[in-house]
Amino acid sequence: MIRNNMHALMMLSATALIVLSLPVAYTMLRMKKPKARPQTQYSSSQFVFSAGAIPFVLDNGVPKKVVLVHNWKKDEWLLAKGRKDQGEELSATATREVLEETGYPCRLLSVPRLPHVPPLLD
Repeated sequence: MIRNNMHALMMLSATALIVLSLPVAYTMLRMKKPKARPQTQYSSSQFVFSAGAIPFVLDNGVPKKVVLVHNWKKDEWLLAKGRKDQGEELSATATREVLEETGYPCRLLSVPRLPHVPPLLD
């Protein structure tokens, strides 16, 4: 009987020690500040051109579906795009990236120019 009580007392002491140390551990973890990310400025020569397209499945010239790329790691749905190869035209980059990422060949269609400034008021 005494042995069982000693075992129960030891278990109670260990549990109390864990419970009492939790607020201290929580406080210590919250006090750690994340490292500041260094600010970097890039010159224009360090930028990389990328291109993509919005691939549609057309039925008699009418868009019926949009083809998207699923990123499994982040569970995101994205449009096909990628980096331009040296000497490659942006239009060629867009069609190549759609084919590489979706498996569908595509062609670029012209988009009507929309006004980018409001009309002048009289």
